[in-house]
Amino acid sequence: MAGEERPQHPYPFEVMARDGLARCGVFTTPHGKVHTPALLPVINPRENIIPPNELAESFGCEILITNSYIIRSHDELRKVAVENGVHGLLGWDGPVMTDSGTFQSYVYNGVEVAPEEIIAFQKQIGTDIGTILDVFTLPTSDEDKARAEMEETVRRARQAAGMAGDMGLAITVQGGRHPNLREECARAISPLQGAVFPIGGVVPVMERMRYSDLVDIIMGAKRGLAPGRPVHLFGAGHPSAFALAAALGCDLFDSSAYIKFARDGRMLTVEGTIHLEDLSELPCSCPNCINTTPRELLDLNERDRTAVLARHNLHVSFEELKRVRSHISQGNIWELVIQRAGSHPSLAEALIRLRDHGKQLEHHASTSRKRFMVTSSLSLHRAEFIRYQKRVMDPDMAWHRNWPADPDNAIELRRMSPRHVREELERALSGGNLPPMVESHLGPLPPGLLETYPFSQAVFPLTTDEGLDRYRAEAWDRYRQVGKGSGEIPSSKYNTDVKTDIMKGKKPTPYELYQIAHVLDWQFGPGSWKVFDPDRLGVVRSRSTRRMQNVYLDGKHILSLRALDGLFTLKWDGAVMLHDKTASPRHRVVVTEEASAFNATGKNVFSRFVMDCDPLIRPGDEVTIVDPDDGLVAVGRAHMVQEEMVSFSSGLAVRTREGLGSRESVG
Repeated sequence: MAGEERPQHPYPFEVMARDGLARCGVFTTPHGKVHTPALLPVINPRENIIPPNELAESFGCEILITNSYIIRSHDELRKVAVENGVHGLLGWDGPVMTDSGTFQSYVYNGVEVAPEEIIAFQKQIGTDIGTILDVFTLPTSDEDKARAEMEETVRRARQAAGMAGDMGLAITVQGGRHPNLREECARAISPLQGAVFPIGGVVPVMERMRYSDLVDIIMGAKRGLAPGRPVHLFGAGHPSAFALAAALGCDLFDSSAYIKFARDGRMLTVEGTIHLEDLSELPCSCPNCINTTPRELLDLNERDRTAVLARHNLHVSFEELKRVRSHISQGNIWELVIQRAGSHPSLAEALIRLRDHGKQLEHHASTSRKRFMVTSSLSLHRAEFIRYQKRVMDPDMAWHRNWPADPDNAIELRRMSPRHVREELERALSGGNLPPMVESHLGPLPPGLLETYPFSQAVFPLTTDEGLDRYRAEAWDRYRQVGKGSGEIPSSKYNTDVKTDIMKGKKPTPYELYQIAHVLDWQFGPGSWKVFDPDRLGVVRSRSTRRMQNVYLDGKHILSLRALDGLFTLKWDGAVMLHDKTASPRHRVVVTEEASAFNATGKNVFSRFVMDCDPLIRPGDEVTIVDPDDGLVAVGRAHMVQEEMVSFSSGLAVRTREGLGSRESVG
């Protein structure tokens, strides 16, 4: 990339918290900010049962969506919208998104407006975000038909991008049920600088609860979309799907379901939909339900009953999105997704389908969390399983050499505390023996990773289901097939009777040496432990637990072992050694020349100043921050992956810990 910072997008989107692909963000429009994931209630301009000001006051609604095609098609509505703007028509001063008539084209097999006319009309009525008139592709369309319609959507998108001016543009991803076409469409439209990228054509999929197909559609689109913009899942208004869609990286949802289901006498819940006439009492304590009964609602006239049920449906929907945002911020969105999957076989099927997208999920997942909870084999799609297979089963990992692949002789972490397993390992090593493998919840584990995330932080049931048992057996089979790795087993001239200071700290025990080597290779790649000469290492241990806390080399503090996740924090002197002994781009985030001086003082790295970075970096990884000439300027912890760092025009890319300038001032 060029050495200059990226210009700010006219509709800025900043990620404030993330959990893998899921993200909580702030999307800024000319009429205000939207906190994502967000729900856009669909407002029918001809019949407004719940006033927009009530949506804001009672539900915390920040953005609405209405249909510009309907407004344009009715003389009275069109006149008011042209004179007073769409905000005046709706009586709403917050952000407004308008749809273009694509859904009406799907329902009625055509609309009486040209793509360029509806873009011009949306500009005329002052919408914040106008939508292109894309071609709605049915899930039943074969690949040839879907491709032709996708290419027409791309043509219309390019035409609209040239007309939009200051209006934010929603550029829709089409491609039917074919993930390859979704990805191709997304790559074609990403350079058009849309304000929002909706994923369209999914209403029939949602209506039939084909959530496994929805997974393929979303993941295909996400592979092709530039990550710096919000993604809107058109027509996904049922709260049962919010957690799954948000976990896959969708930021905006629109709902007409709240009113459609209310008209039909149905109540939305996070588990599904209930007919009012089937209830003896209302299973809800929202303000509209707590002091009434199903019988009382059934006795109301149709309009009043619809209004009460619509308000209930909105309460459930907005409450679920609050729950989703909370889980993303806490780093446990997948626990919520798996809870929701227990409510319907189609959601459970979607999690099974996600195993086909494991590499994509792992790519964006953080390397550390507070804990890793698994209740059943429905969790096997999760990034922790994928990362374990990728790293521990890597034949280039030095620790494979000479370790016995025998589950009968392994120490079971599954049924013992990490402390007791550690004691057994230390006893084996004190006798000069090679320590046995550890059997973790995820499979065979080299002993030095005992306390590293996710192994000792995993919470599994003691009695697991058949799927998890089969997974562990297959993990041992895969480990046997890997064979012996290339490279040395870490060793040191350790003597238990002589504990002399090595400038700082004590000689590492054999177990600590394995721990240092294995964790370094897990974090920084095979052979990384060789960067730090084992014979020159010293460790400082906790006085209370006697566990290793800090690692020194020739008196220089190079690493700190975090108690929370058993991973190393890279100190400045350690970063210097890692940088000097690894080639670019490994572990590096490259910033502009101007920004490097700022980061050298210890200030954080923001994405708009990132020129490039190592594609292997994951959120949570320890990284070195370098200038365009590969000069080390700082060390910190990544918050984004490569394509995010080079795409976002705002937001934190790396939280800096130490900078060259601050070190020099101290020195």
